[in-house]
Amino acid sequence: MRVSAALARQLAAKTGASIPASKKRGPGAPRVHAQEDFVAQLELHLRARKLAAPQREVKFHERRGWKFDLAWPSRKLACEVDGGVHSGGRHVRGKGFEEDAVKCNEALLLGWRVLRVTTGQVKTGEAADWVAAALRGLPEEREP
Repeated sequence: MRVSAALARQLAAKTGASIPASKKRGPGAPRVHAQEDFVAQLELHLRARKLAAPQREVKFHERRGWKFDLAWPSRKLACEVDGGVHSGGRHVRGKGFEEDAVKCNEALLLGWRVLRVTTGQVKTGEAADWVAAALRGLPEEREP
């Protein structure tokens, strides 16, 4: 389910969320990192589906200091939004690709499930569909 710009504005007004900067840019407006725009757009898609709200920039590895774009710590589920897939961005170049693989493997060893999605998959709503399916299948962890 793709969220239209109009629906995104309505959701943002109701929830107090900000609309991705690329949607409200005017002439001379500063450009914010496009990655943040797509993380915000994914959050709006999740709100539209009435899914559990994620936390942003969740640190999951003490020694390395890695963070997830979005995470549900009580379910050990995370979502990483990879940009620049078609423009030769960091996530598809050699060193960046290898570093992402290390990060995801270390997360897996710590018990996390990590969904890696592209900005294109955020736009189409496919990323939110995967998050919804993952959340349905993962109960919250209980403290011992």
